[in-house]
This record gives sequence, C-alpha cells and structure tokens, in this order.
Amino acid sequence: MMSLPRIIMVDDQYGGDEGSKRNSLREDLCSTVGLNDVTGDVAAIEVRNPIADVVFCRGQVVEDGRVRNDLDGTLKAIRDGWTSQPRWALLLLDLRFKTEEGNDGAQASAAEGTPEYFGLTLLEHIWRDPDLRSIPVVILSSMSRNEIERRFADRGVYDFVDKSDLTRERLQQVICDHGLIESESMIGHSVPFLNCLREARQRAKLGTDNILLLGESGTGKELLAKYIHASSPRSHRPYKTVYTQGVPETLVDDRLFGHERGAYTGAKDSVAGAAEQAHEGNLCVDEFGDLPATIQSKLLRLLDKNIRESQRMGATSDQIRKLDLQVVLATNRLDILDAEDFRKDLLFRVRIADAIRVPSLKERREDIPLLAEHFVRKCEDAFKSTLKPERRTISPEAMRALCDADWPGNVRDLEHAIESAVYRFPKLRVLSVGHLRLPGRPSSNPNTEPVAAYTPSSAPAAAGNLQDILDALDHLEFSGSAGERFLWTGRLPELHATLSRSSAALLKAALQATRKPTPDNPDGKIKIHPAVKLAMGDEKITASKAADVVKRVISMDAGVQEESIADPVLGEAYEIAVRLRPKAARRKHSKKRS
Repeated sequence: MMSLPRIIMVDDQYGGDEGSKRNSLREDLCSTVGLNDVTGDVAAIEVRNPIADVVFCRGQVVEDGRVRNDLDGTLKAIRDGWTSQPRWALLLLDLRFKTEEGNDGAQASAAEGTPEYFGLTLLEHIWRDPDLRSIPVVILSSMSRNEIERRFADRGVYDFVDKSDLTRERLQQVICDHGLIESESMIGHSVPFLNCLREARQRAKLGTDNILLLGESGTGKELLAKYIHASSPRSHRPYKTVYTQGVPETLVDDRLFGHERGAYTGAKDSVAGAAEQAHEGNLCVDEFGDLPATIQSKLLRLLDKNIRESQRMGATSDQIRKLDLQVVLATNRLDILDAEDFRKDLLFRVRIADAIRVPSLKERREDIPLLAEHFVRKCEDAFKSTLKPERRTISPEAMRALCDADWPGNVRDLEHAIESAVYRFPKLRVLSVGHLRLPGRPSSNPNTEPVAAYTPSSAPAAAGNLQDILDALDHLEFSGSAGERFLWTGRLPELHATLSRSSAALLKAALQATRKPTPDNPDGKIKIHPAVKLAMGDEKITASKAADVVKRVISMDAGVQEESIADPVLGEAYEIAVRLRPKAARRKHSKKRS
C-alpha cells in the first residue's frame, strides 16, 4: 500500500499552538480538507481517509515574549524535509505572518514603496538555493493576489489558492497537479523521476492529447504510457499498444490500422487495428521513431486532433473511420527532431517541443536501492514455484556496486542483473558483489565463480520440484515485444544448458536408484538399461535405445557433456553406452570433424 504524500505548510496561524496543547484552527483545517497532522508539536485529531500527511511550520519564534519571523529556522525545516525520505511532495506557503512589531509582518520597502511579506522573503531564498529550487510551491493565502502576483509569478510558484476556497477536492487536485507523488506501478522517489510522473499526469488530464515520450532504451517508457492511461479520464476505456521495432512495414500497417477482407493473400476476414480497438481510450505506439515513411504519412491524419481518422489496409475512402483517442508515442531516438528519415510535419503534430523526457538511470541513481529491492522480491516471487528461493538481502557492498554501475540498458538492465543473480543463487540469503553480473563485468567475482557452477547434482530436477519446472517451461510464452525483450535476449544458450543439466541430473538420479549393491561392489553396479526405462517410464525400451538415450542426454550441450563425463556415475554410464552403440558414436564424431 502506498504511503500518503507528505506536504509542509508554512503558516503562522496553523503552525502555532494554544498553550502547547492544541490549535483549534489547525484541527478545523485538517478535518475539513482531509490532512493527517504528523507535526508532533501538539495533540492531533484523527482524520478519516486523509489525502496527505502534513507538517505544520509556524515560521516564527518567540524571544523575550515577542514574536519574530524566523528565516533561518524555517529554511532549515524546509531543507531537512526535502533532503530526506519521504521528501516533501508540496510546500503550501502563506504570505503574511503576524508579529508583535505593531504590524502584520510586513516591513516597509523604501525601494519599491510596497510591503515586503515574509512569505515572499522565504520564496526568494528558496528560489536562489539550487538544492531547494525544485520544491513545488503553492501560495495559500487570504489576501488579494492582484497586489503581489508579479512578485511571485517568476519564482517557481505553481498555483495560488485562496484559504476561503480550500476544500478537500481542491487540495487533492492541487497535490495531484503539482505535487511530487510516488506511484505503485512506477518505482522511484528521486526528483527527476517524480517530476517526470507529475508532467505525465498533467498531460494525461486533458485526455485528447498526442504525448511523446523520449527516453533511452530500458528507461520504462511503456510503463509510463500505462501510467498516463491510468491517470487520464479515459482510464476505464481500452488501452492498446503497437510495437514497431524490427517489424516489417506491412505488418506495422496491419497492427496499427487493421485490414479489410481480401486486402492481401490470407486476409480472410476484416480485422480492426489497434487504433480502432483503442477508440475512446488510449493508444500507445512503442518505438515511434522506427516507423517507416509510408506509415508516417498515414499516421498524420490519426494524429490530427481535429480529424483522428484511421483507414484499414484495402479500405476505400468511404470506409475511413473517425476515432476518439489520446495517443502516446514512445521512442529512444533522442535526436529524432534532427533525423532526416522522419517527417517534420509529423513531429510538429506530436508536439515534440513538449515531449516528456524519461530520465535515465544515471540521472536517478537515488532510486537504484529502491528498484533493486523491488526486483529481488519480484524475482523471488517469480521463481518460487520452481527454485524455491530463499528470502534474501543485498549486502552493502553489492548495493554500492549497483549504485556505481553505469547501466547502459537502464532499469531493464538492472532488473536483468538482479534476475540473473536470484536465478543462479536461489539458496543464498545474501547477494554479494560476486553474485552480480554488472555492466562491463561479463562474469562474477572469480572468488565466487565455483559457487555459480551449475552441476548436474545441483540442478533443479534433483531437488524434488521437477513437475513445477516442467509446468513452468510448458507455459513459457514470449511475444517478442520490446517491452519484455530483457527476459529473452541472449537467453537461449542459457536455457539450453539448463535443460541439458536438468536432464543429466534426472538421468543420474535414475542410475543411482537402479544400482544393485553386491558384496564386491557395495555402491552397486551402474546399469543404464533399467535406469533409462525408469526415467522414461517405458518398459519396452531396448538396451540399444537406452544407450542412445544416455548418449543423447549427456551430449546435448558441450559444456554439460564435459561436466557429465567427469562425474563418476554419468561418466561410467556414458562409457557403457558408447560400448553398446559404438557405430552411432563414431558417426556423430565424424560429422563433427567434417
């Protein structure tokens, strides 16, 4: 469950107390707008279904019985909550602070002849401080904004709210529009990342826009597209994604716009494309930068918000369909505006100047520990039915290594590294540096490599979970989408070797189960025929076929073959099989030599 956004309200009325016991104005505010008071200075009332945690700051101190504005103390309180987690999602700032100087906190400004309010003084110092400048600030005041708007308009203020207009709904909208809010579906709490989420929510609110996402490969653009859908007024309507990278031109056309019956050989029925299927909802075009020229020209009318037309392959002009959509387009081509192979009028239509830039992992290193822990738990859950992994922690040294790595593949690269470590070391409770395959380090720490060796005797098949493994493998499905590419890229050799080792482990278990001890041989003599019949569950297998099975299992993978022959049990079984079927063995070796 997500924690509530945490905001700070700097206000002399709400921040003060009545004899250090209570503040009735604060209590009324919290109960009215749904704030959970976590200040801790006075007793707080219980609020049902709060929308945010709030810390109240008076902005003043009492010295010698007199009240004065406290610039340094207030800036420190703001800074402390901004540089620690959970950081402020929003700063609500009052303008006038009453003191006991005989006025309302305003000092005369001879230079301008206008009042200089303490709230504006705070705002000016926040704006000048590079560490504080990114805090979202909303003015919360009961005074007329017309008198001083020009004084705060260019100082990072996002909104002005009249205190008399502050309701639960209004505050909730202010926090959603301007606050830095974490997400359950998008993991991270760094400022660049939360700024990206905020911009996505703001753009999604319109519900009819073309939204371009620019970001390096693996930064999570597809997840952000889904976040935009969930944040839009169309969240209850369809959401469709079209993948274009590496897809033939005609197939992209078909996936995006669909086809009529007879449009091409094999088109036996009319089929709607993703654009039509997303009618009244959200359409995402992944790797938009890879669209071929013919699709770019056809996409122009779909991206024209005044037209939104879609034409299926093979359709006539009177079969063009008008659609109601919000379109999200994602690409890792950060230089797309300068690309010669892309139509400039199409880029203008997607408002490239207003593109949402998805930060790389280098720009949000603060999020790496949070992401790493998330991926560890995710992988443990994914492998629990097959590997029964231990619940583990990441050592401080390993976490530092993760945070210092370059991660050219960004978040996807990090997830792949964690997934690999959990898979290769399922029974360890601490992941160390040596268990991680970090970018630029193709193998683990040499001192820990022997632990990673996946010998037949330690294969999952020998651990009593064979049915789980078979069920998992039987249900493996890979669509080839860019979004899941990290799951299967370069994994075929690893899968082949794992299957080979598992098969060898099962064969070894059958060989050991069918050994019959004798006085001369207490361990029992290796007999491949009964072992293969047991493993295959087939009593009709002949001795020669059994020998073929042994050779085939042990020879599935070159690396596994070397390991198996070195194993006393499997090595002896292989020698027996070769003796029984020498011709087949010679034919196989002669083919290798040729």
